Amino acid sequence: NYEISVQNETFLQIKGCPMGAHFAPPFAIITMHKIETRALEMLRIQHNFSPAIYVRLIDASLIGPVQKSGPQPKDILACFNAVNEDIRFTLEEPDKNNVINFLDISIAINRNKIDYWWYSKPCHSQNSLKFDSFVPNHVKRNFVKNSVNEVQKKCSSSDLQNAALKKIQKRLTENGHRKIPQDSFEPKKKNGNKTNGVILQLDFINDTCSRKINKIIKKYDFRIRLTNKPAKPLKHCFNN
Repeated sequence: NYEISVQNETFLQIKGCPMGAHFAPPFAIITMHKIETRALEMLRIQHNFSPAIYVRLIDASLIGPVQKSGPQPKDILACFNAVNEDIRFTLEEPDKNNVINFLDISIAINRNKIDYWWYSKPCHSQNSLKFDSFVPNHVKRNFVKNSVNEVQKKCSSSDLQNAALKKIQKRLTENGHRKIPQDSFEPKKKNGNKTNGVILQLDFINDTCSRKINKIIKKYDFRIRLTNKPAKPLKHCFNN
């Protein structure tokens, strides 16, 4: 149970679990699995309908395709809402261009062809890791590369990739990152003969200090790999 006190009044949560709790995601997954199993069985019995596509991430589901001769979206929604009276599902249907957004991907089916591309909600703040954040430079570089690679993988064609890259590059620029040449996104070849050695974990001071330490390690051929300790959360600084 979860209790919270507001103005000398104590409130007890008797259903569900508090947001942010470590056990909340697996609890939600287990709950959704039980609900969807019963709802899909109801669809099969009442409407003789077994969806060809059903995917879910935590509590967001994508189901289809729905034919005109079969159960309508409102019928599918009613089956899901009939399982648990405390959990209400909402419905989002494709727009007039036959496009539907699922998580961070837009999906369109036209003439039996599926196109998909990276999607960012209009309410997104466009904030990301700032270039002047107190983290090592290689972390910032990897963040930019991973952001670009993720966008590219979520597009079905080169034209859609180029459009998505312009959006993600704009977001990165607004957060202080500089444009990186495209060839830097290609994976580097690993040296199979290189020995990683013993890991030396130190507090991050700045990149200049890290470079000096690495220079000493290479000069004397120490089998040491330097890593940085993750910074403590800001709340720990106030608690102490």
